[in-house]
Amino acid sequence: MKVIILLAGFGTRMRPHTWSRPKPLLKVAGNTVVGHLLDLMRDVTTEEVIFVVGYKGEQIEAWIRQNYPHLKTHFVTQADPRGQAHAVWLCRDYLQEDHDVVVAFGDGIIDADYAHFAADHADGVLLVQEVDDPRRFGIAMRDENGYVTRCVEKPVTTDQKMAIVGINWFRSGRQLLGALETVLQNENPFKGEYWMVDAYNVMLEQGARFVTRPVLEWEDAGTP
Repeated sequence: MKVIILLAGFGTRMRPHTWSRPKPLLKVAGNTVVGHLLDLMRDVTTEEVIFVVGYKGEQIEAWIRQNYPHLKTHFVTQADPRGQAHAVWLCRDYLQEDHDVVVAFGDGIIDADYAHFAADHADGVLLVQEVDDPRRFGIAMRDENGYVTRCVEKPVTTDQKMAIVGINWFRSGRQLLGALETVLQNENPFKGEYWMVDAYNVMLEQGARFVTRPVLEWEDAGTP
């Protein structure tokens, strides 16, 4: 299993704190945001961890190498902020072999049953939590059997409240890469960025089966 963690954001909503350091290195509850995430995900970071960095990425790389020297790490730079799907696509060299892969957004502290993350009966697992107002998030729509039928980024209504919290497992990294390449062919992406939910929908349309699983705890670390 390979793990991709996205850490390339500018952290504009966390200024002035992020003028001097990137958002993943902000201190909270005795650790950094990315430190908490790595500690919680230790059951799945045993092989390779690919970090996508951008703003002040050299600080992130130095901190991780110093504090987590046991991890087999790679660092990929997203110099042009074109969205989540573009960030994962930049890791394509690590997705050529058909390993299972976990994609994690680095602006949340999320606890879940990572030791049993993978699903024998599905091609993907989306960690979710019900929220009062889903309009800030991507949401997962499900059928009566619990399988995901479609994902929507930042819905305009509040009818569907099952938010995708930002850490997901995929059986086939190669299939995920193919979906990302399809998404990146769109010349007019939503709000100027390429979103992971679009890749999920491509996979669903190709016949992939996704299920959802609840989180144990989710702390959004993207705003003050």
